[in-house]
Amino acid sequence: CTVLLGSHTFLGLARESFPVNHYLEIVLGCLIVANLALSERPNWWRDAAAATAVLLSLATLESGALVWVCLAAGMLSGAAGVSKRGFALATAVVLGYIAIRVFVVGMPLPGLAERSTGFGFARLEPADLTTRFGDRPLVLYTYNIVSSILTVLWSEPRAGEWMFLRAFLSGDVRPWMWINVVSSLLLCGATVAWWFHPRARVGIRNSHEAYVRVAFPAVLVANAVISYSYTKDVLMAPAGVFAAAAAYYATRALFDRSRAALVPIVPLGIAVLLAVLSIGWAARAAGFYYNMREAAFLRANEWALVDQWLSKERIVLQDGASLALVDELRSRALADEVPNPYFAQRWASRYVDRGQR
Repeated sequence: CTVLLGSHTFLGLARESFPVNHYLEIVLGCLIVANLALSERPNWWRDAAAATAVLLSLATLESGALVWVCLAAGMLSGAAGVSKRGFALATAVVLGYIAIRVFVVGMPLPGLAERSTGFGFARLEPADLTTRFGDRPLVLYTYNIVSSILTVLWSEPRAGEWMFLRAFLSGDVRPWMWINVVSSLLLCGATVAWWFHPRARVGIRNSHEAYVRVAFPAVLVANAVISYSYTKDVLMAPAGVFAAAAAYYATRALFDRSRAALVPIVPLGIAVLLAVLSIGWAARAAGFYYNMREAAFLRANEWALVDQWLSKERIVLQDGASLALVDELRSRALADEVPNPYFAQRWASRYVDRGQR
């Protein structure tokens, strides 16, 4: 839970301020399918529910295909909750979606001119991307895929931008950057890598661990491939969730290794590693709560200027019911006792990862 809350991919997921959080819907779809796959035995309603979850997720965002990846991971890991018939039905849904999108709707895949994205030390707008990569888009697409994988494992780059390296070269690395990079390198670069090493495995005790062992790398790669056209922290939220699950089993395996060690220095080294990991990720999780406080404060105070916003968007409320609703929502928002986070802003700017702005 601490790793999940401290992940920058989860921060973007939680800060989403739209009325319907589509990114969260995809994550929930993945978790629903994983729960169905890890049931003890299949039946018709689990098969139908898995296929329905895939269908609804695909109808929400293209990244809904990750829900099918989670289902495929269940088949590869031997999870018995969804039958082969249910998996075939879900696969047919995916193929039908592709056929409708390509041959009926004619919706093209995202291209260079879709959105801005980070590259190297800067953020490039669509016009810049077209000028720079118009004749070689595969260079940008490959960079985005690799960057998306690395941001889950190392917390860098952020939305395609190498923030830590840029700050390091300029001599302006803030403490929260060190905390993010070091904690991620220790966890995913050492702990999870150790967990996946064949010689270090202590055996799979249950289907849940077997499932995560397959699902984490599968979702990580698939999530990154889907994000080929542009990078954004929140786009990798599904992979971030499975990274947190992998971290749990990895640290548990380290505890087992510590108990079985014959040399005293091994348990001591593992204890130091886990202590550093705990401090780093606890600090990141504490930053999550600060960000939520800040988001609540900003959203509440935005209602004080709702009339100006309506005028700017050229929205005219004519009927009494609409006007009454706006007044009621504004009154409730302004009545909420939300602490002002800016009293701690100086501290937060140094020690809290405040996400993408």
